[in-house]
Amino acid sequence: MPIDTEDTSDSCQYIGMQQSPINLDPNIKIIDNFQDKEFAFNYETINPLASYKFNQQIESFYFPLSKVKHDDNDLSSFNYMSTATISLFDKHIPKADFFAHQFHFHSPSEHSIDGKLMDLEMHIVHKI
Repeated sequence: MPIDTEDTSDSCQYIGMQQSPINLDPNIKIIDNFQDKEFAFNYETINPLASYKFNQQIESFYFPLSKVKHDDNDLSSFNYMSTATISLFDKHIPKADFFAHQFHFHSPSEHSIDGKLMDLEMHIVHKI
């Protein structure tokens, strides 16, 4: 879904449809004393040979997850990640829950470390 593309102040042109690759710079200082006491996760085990799907539009395989979030679920019944790292970017949000729906791989990697691509990268696609 396009955002107002005339607004050049926002570097993100599309929500969820297009993402810019990220280069992780090893020279950026890491916050030494940050602790994510809220961090927790639960992902189901799948048989990749029995569960993969093929997306013809982008010619890519992906693996849908069956335990998806419903309003009456508790955290133990679906794929999720809870984290407080979001507070590093917005101090008004103490914690976020992300719900996994599928995962896929990129080869070579989509993102880089110090400008170098890796052989393989896994993406877990979450919804908030």
